[in-house]
Amino acid sequence: GDIHSTLEEVNFGYNHISNLQTHTFVDLAAMTILNLQDNKIDKIERRAFMNMNRLKYLNLRGNSIKIVNDETFQNLPDLEYLDLAYNKLPEFDFGWFDQVGTLASFKVNASHNVVTRLTINASTYLPATS
Repeated sequence: GDIHSTLEEVNFGYNHISNLQTHTFVDLAAMTILNLQDNKIDKIERRAFMNMNRLKYLNLRGNSIKIVNDETFQNLPDLEYLDLAYNKLPEFDFGWFDQVGTLASFKVNASHNVVTRLTINASTYLPATS
């Protein structure tokens, strides 16, 4: 059979990947861990990760991510941990995770970004200006 149907873990850390296109990672039904840390990713297209039903750990730490599209993390029902630390995200929208795991067990690390706009349940919070 196809090797990708039984692939459980992939480590692409410390490479020069710059963009994740739509369906870059699709139908990898057995994958539980995907490590993309310390690349040059600046944008993640919608549905870049699609139908990865067992994915539990997604590491995007240490890239240059500035843009996350609404459907980037769609259909990741088992995702437990997403690391977005040390990127360049100017905004953070909890709506990105509408179709991710169960919020009771889902954790996100978004430290060390440049977030100035935070959206929770369609309410936007901006920093106070003097």
